[in-house]
Amino acid sequence: MSRVPEKKIGYILSCFTRSLDDYHLNNNRIHLISSVLYDDSSDGLFIDRYKNYINSVKSDYGNEGEFSYLFMVGLNRVNSDVSVKLFGSLIVAFVSLDDLIGHLNFTKKSNELFEDIFGKKGLKCKDFGLNNKNCFFIFSGLLWSNIVLRFKLGGIDISGGSNSKRHILSSVDYQLFRNVEVFYNDKDLVKRLIFSSFKSLELSSGIPLDLYNKYLDTSKRINPINYNLLSNTPLFLKEIFHLEEDNKLNNEVFSLLRHNLNFSFDILKSGIVKNYEYELENLKLKLQKLKSEISVLEYSIERIDGLSSIKTKNLSNKDKKLHKKELSSYTKDPKIMSNLSENKLKLNKLLNKYTEDLDEISNKEKYLEELKKNLDNKNLNELNNLFLLSEKKGLVMNKKNRFITHNSYEAAPKLITSYRQYSTNRKNNLDLVITDPIPLVNKNNYKEISLFSNNKEKISNEFSFYFNSIFKILHNENLTNKEKQLNIENLWFKIMESAYKDTNYLFNKKNYVLINKLKKAENTLNLMFNKGILKQKFPYAYDYLNDFNLLMITYLVALNSATRKIGYTATARLLGSKIIQYLYYKNKKETESSKENISEQINFSYEDFFTKLEIFTNEEIIRLGDFFLNILTNYPSDIFEREFDQYESYMNSVNVKIKININNYQEILDNLVIESFALPMVCPPNLWSNTEYGGYLLNNELKEDLITGSKNHGHTMINPDSLIQTINYMSSIKFKINEDLINYILQTKNDKLSKELFQGGSSLQNLIAFNIAITYINIPIYIPTLSDWRGRIYTKPFYVTYQGNDFSLSLLEFWDGQILTEEGLDSLYIYGANLYNFNNISKDSLEARKNWVKTNINNILKMDNDFINGAENKLVFIAFCLTIRDLKKNPNHLVKLPVFLDATCSGIQHLAALMKDKILGSQVNLIKQNKNSKPEDFYSKLLKPINDEIQRVGNEDPKYSNLSHVELKRNNVKRPIMTKPYNASVIGMKESLLETFVVLKQNGNKVYLVPGINNETVILSSLEALKIASIIYNIIYSEFPSLNIIYDYFINMAKVLNKLNMPITWITPAGIQITQKYHKSTQRKVAISLGGKSKKMVLKEWLDNMDKNKQTSAIIPNIIHSLDASHIMQIINTNLKTKNYSIITVHDCFGTHPNNLKDVSEIVKSEFIKLYTQTQFLEEFYKTNIDLIKKLGFTVNKENDKNYILINENKKLFLPEIPKTGDLNFSDIQFSEHMIT
Repeated sequence: MSRVPEKKIGYILSCFTRSLDDYHLNNNRIHLISSVLYDDSSDGLFIDRYKNYINSVKSDYGNEGEFSYLFMVGLNRVNSDVSVKLFGSLIVAFVSLDDLIGHLNFTKKSNELFEDIFGKKGLKCKDFGLNNKNCFFIFSGLLWSNIVLRFKLGGIDISGGSNSKRHILSSVDYQLFRNVEVFYNDKDLVKRLIFSSFKSLELSSGIPLDLYNKYLDTSKRINPINYNLLSNTPLFLKEIFHLEEDNKLNNEVFSLLRHNLNFSFDILKSGIVKNYEYELENLKLKLQKLKSEISVLEYSIERIDGLSSIKTKNLSNKDKKLHKKELSSYTKDPKIMSNLSENKLKLNKLLNKYTEDLDEISNKEKYLEELKKNLDNKNLNELNNLFLLSEKKGLVMNKKNRFITHNSYEAAPKLITSYRQYSTNRKNNLDLVITDPIPLVNKNNYKEISLFSNNKEKISNEFSFYFNSIFKILHNENLTNKEKQLNIENLWFKIMESAYKDTNYLFNKKNYVLINKLKKAENTLNLMFNKGILKQKFPYAYDYLNDFNLLMITYLVALNSATRKIGYTATARLLGSKIIQYLYYKNKKETESSKENISEQINFSYEDFFTKLEIFTNEEIIRLGDFFLNILTNYPSDIFEREFDQYESYMNSVNVKIKININNYQEILDNLVIESFALPMVCPPNLWSNTEYGGYLLNNELKEDLITGSKNHGHTMINPDSLIQTINYMSSIKFKINEDLINYILQTKNDKLSKELFQGGSSLQNLIAFNIAITYINIPIYIPTLSDWRGRIYTKPFYVTYQGNDFSLSLLEFWDGQILTEEGLDSLYIYGANLYNFNNISKDSLEARKNWVKTNINNILKMDNDFINGAENKLVFIAFCLTIRDLKKNPNHLVKLPVFLDATCSGIQHLAALMKDKILGSQVNLIKQNKNSKPEDFYSKLLKPINDEIQRVGNEDPKYSNLSHVELKRNNVKRPIMTKPYNASVIGMKESLLETFVVLKQNGNKVYLVPGINNETVILSSLEALKIASIIYNIIYSEFPSLNIIYDYFINMAKVLNKLNMPITWITPAGIQITQKYHKSTQRKVAISLGGKSKKMVLKEWLDNMDKNKQTSAIIPNIIHSLDASHIMQIINTNLKTKNYSIITVHDCFGTHPNNLKDVSEIVKSEFIKLYTQTQFLEEFYKTNIDLIKKLGFTVNKENDKNYILINENKKLFLPEIPKTGDLNFSDIQFSEHMIT
C-alpha cells in the first residue's frame, strides 16, 4: 500500500461556546459552536508568537483571581490526560485531541479543570458559555474536517467554524478575534489571516456521511451500548482509511486527510516495536535472574563436592584445620546434606528452563527483526490489531514489576497549576505532537487529589507545605534576594512555632497516621517530664525539653538523615545541636521581647546559652539527640526505625542507621521538609575571612566553622588565606536549574531511566533533588562551599550540587550563557563523548571523541530511549543532548552547560610528581602527547598482571581453586587501585572490590558473582575476595616500586613522630601549614532494641590522647589530598588574576564553560608543574618536622650518613632518608593532551 507524500499541516486557532439546545440535550449529545482561523506559518515563527502571546496575556484578562485559558491540542496523547503551565493569570493546557474529547463527552473521569471551563455533565443552564471563560484553542498538525469527525464520533457536534458557515460576527467570533489580535499583535496580518482562512481547504468541515454511518454500524457490532463513545481507541482508523476509495472529496482535501493517517501509521508502528522490545528486555532480565539462581546452586553443589574430594595430605596444618572446619559446616548440617540431591535435580530443571528461555529470546529477536521489515506492508487495520496485541504483552510483562498503582501529581510553582493522573503500569507509546512538555512533581502515589482550582492560593497550597512556603518566599516581589534567603533559613524555626499551635500546619490534612504518631510522641514526652525522667537525664536543661517543637525537629533531622543515609551517632549529634540552636532562638526571642531584660538581651550569646544548659561535651550532645530519637523510633510513635545489617554485626555491637518506617513512607513523601542549610542560596553567601563567619546568612550567629570534620581531633590549619579566597570565589558562582532537563524527565517514556531515578537505591534522594529543582526554577542560585582541615573543598548543599550524583549534576547550569566558539564546540563534543563512553571512548584520542559525536549526531538529536540508556552518565548526557538540540535550532543559542575535565588517577599523578618517576608518570599521562594520542590507562595497564596472578594462585593453591576461573574487568579493579594512593589497606581494597560485584546470600552467608573467563560467572566467598584484594595490593607495588619507597618514607616519619608524641606537620605549596593530630576514642555501648532483640549500639567518646595507629595509616592520603587541594587553590587564584572564568571543582575534576575549557586545561597543567618545581615538598616536609623535633630539645646526629636522635642515653631513633627522585621532565606536562581530559 503506497504512502501519501507528507504535506505540512499548520495551526488551527479556535474558540468554542457550549450550546444547550433541547435537541442535543434530549439526544444525550453535546453541541459546541465554533469559530476558527488557519495559520500555515513555520513552527519557529509560530512558537515566537506563542511566547509573545503568553507574555501579553499574563495579567491582561479577567478580574482579579480569574484565569484565562490557552489549550494546545495535538493529534496524539501525552503521558497522561492533561499537562498544564501557569503564566501569571494565563493557564496553558496541553492535551491530545482524543483526551480532550474524552473530557468533553465525560467518558473520561472528570476533573475540576474541565468542569470549571466546559461545565458539568448534567449542566442545563443555557447561559453557560466558554467565551465567558476566555478560552483559546490551538490545534497542531490537525485538519478541521478530522477534528469535526472525531468530535462527532465522540458524541459531540460542532457548528460553525466552516468557511461555508461563517456569515456574521458572533460572540464566539469576537472572542477568537480578540485573542488572535493579541496573539499576532499585527492588525494587517490578522486581516490577511482572516481572508486566507475563508479560502482554506484545511478548514473544510466536510464529513463523508456514508463513511460515518458505516463506522457507526461497525461500532454497534463491537459495542452496542457505547458505540458512540469509542473515540479514545485507534479502532476507528480502519474505517477512515477507506477514504482512499471515496472519490467524492477533491484530491487536495484527500491528500491532507491522508497526511494525518500516515502520521497515525507511524505512531502505531513505533508503539508496536517499542512494546515488543520491552517484552524482550523483560525476558532477558528473567534469564539473567535464572542464570544467577543456577550459578548459586552450582556453587553450592560444587563447593560440597569439591571440599569432599580435596586431598589434605599435602596441606599445611593450618590449611587442614580451615578445610576441616569449612567441610564440617556443610556436612554437619542435615538440612544442607538432605537438600543436596534435591538441589542437583533442581539444577537440571533450571538448566533445561534456561535453554528453553534462551531459545524463546532468540526466536522473539528474529520475529522482531522480521516484524520491523514487514510493518510498512501492513494496513492500519492490521497495525492496530498488532498494536493491541503488543499492548497486552506489555501489560503482562509489567504485572510483576509494579511500583506505583496510581500516581497523582502536584503543580510546580510558576509552571504547573493542575494535577494529572498517570499509571506507570501501562506503557504509553504515543509521542506528543506539541513539543513543550510540562514539569510535574510526583506528590503522592495513592490518594485522589482535586484536579484543579480557579484560585491561585488554593493551587499553591496543594504543595508540600515546606516547598510551598519556599515558593511563596522566592516569588515575593517585595523582598530582596537577601531577605528571601534569610526567610528561607528561618523557615525551619517558623515551622516549629506554627506546628506547636497546630500539628496540621506542617502536614497534609489526610496524613492521619503521622499526626497521630506525633501526638503519641508528645504524650510520651509529657509522661517522662511528669515522672522526673527528663530531670534525671538532663538536670539543667529539663525545663526546656518538654516541648512538642523538639519532636518536630527530631522528625525533620531524622528525615534528613534517612534520605542522606547518615549513621545513627552522627544523626544524634546533629539533632542535639539543632535542639540547642532552636532553644537558643526561642529563648533569645522571649528575652528580646521582655523590656525588663534589656541588659540581658544585649549579652544573650549562643555560647552563654550553651553553658546555661550544662551541655558541654560531644557525648552530652549525642545523648540529647539519642533521647529524642528513641521516642520517634519506638512504639507507639515509631515514625522511623533503627536498622543494622545482621550479617555484618560483630560481637553484638552494631553500626546503626535511621530509616523511614515503611508504614509511614508515603505520608513522609508527601511532607518532605529539608534542612535549609542543605538548600542552595538565592543571594551570594556571606564572605569568609579570618575574623568573620561566612556562608549562609544565619551563620554569623551559629558560627559553624569554615573547616569541617576536625572538631573531635587536634588538626590545625595556619595561614589559610589562599583557601579562604578560593572558598569565597567558588561560593559566588551563579547557577540556574536546567529547566529543559526537568521537562524532559517529566515527559519521557523511558521506563529504564525512570526506574533508575525514582525506584532505585537513590530514589528518595533524587525525588528530593527534583522537588528542590522545580521550586527554584528560574531563580538565580548559589552553592556555598566549605573545606576540610586538609583544604579539600566540598559543597554545603547536598541534593542539588555539582558534587552530587549524575542526576544532581545534570540539574545545574551556569546562570550566564555564551555563544559557542569553534573551540567551545569541540570541547562540548569531547565532553559528550566522555559522558556516553561508548566502548570506553573516553580513553581514545580527542579527535576520535569529536568524530564519535559527529557520527552519532542524529541519535543525539533524536534521543531515542535505547540510545540514551547506553550512556554511562545518562542524566548529564541528556543535558548535553538537549544543548545540542538547542544549537541545531539556533547556532547562536547561549550555552550554559558546565563541561568537566577529569584527572587521570590524580593520586598516582601526585605521587609520580613527588618521586619524579618518569615510568609511573607516563602511565598517568604526565608526558608530551598530541591530539591523536590515546590517553594512557593506568587501570588497564595493571589489569592483565592482576588477572594472571589471580589465575596462577587459583591453579597452584587448592584452597583458592575457584580463582583459576576468575577474569576481572577494568571496572572491578579501578576503585581498589584508585584507593591505593590514599594508603588503602587490603581490607579497604576488598571493600572497594566487593562494591563492583553482585551480592547474594547463601546459607546465611554472603557470596559474590564475579566475572570469569569466557564471560562466565564465578561465585566467590568473602575469603576468596580478600585474597584477590591482597593480589591487587601486591601487584601495584611490584609493577611500580617507587610507590613502596615513598610510602615507607612518610610512614616511617610518622612512626618517629609517634615515638616522640608529636603530631605531623607540613606546609603545602599553597602556603598553608597543616598539622595532623588524631585523637583516640573510647566506645560506649548503649543497649537498644532492634528486630525484637537487644543489641548494643556504639557511641564514640573522644579522648585527648593521640591515636598513633591512625597517625601512621592516614598520613599518605592526607598529604595527597592537601596537595590536590593546593593545586585547586593555585588554579582558582591564577584564574582570578588572569581570566576570571567560572570554575567549579569535584576534587580532581574541573568544570567550566565549553568556551573556556582549553584555557582552563592549560592553567591546570601549568599550576601542576609549579606545584612541584617551585617547591620541593619531600625536602620541605622533612625540614619542617626536623625543626619541630629540635624545638623540643632533641639534637639530630649522624651515624654512617644516617640521621638519628637520642631518645635517652642508650636508645637511638633513626630518621628516614629523603627518597631519591627520578628524571621526570615537568616541562613535557604542558604538552600533555590527557593529563586532564
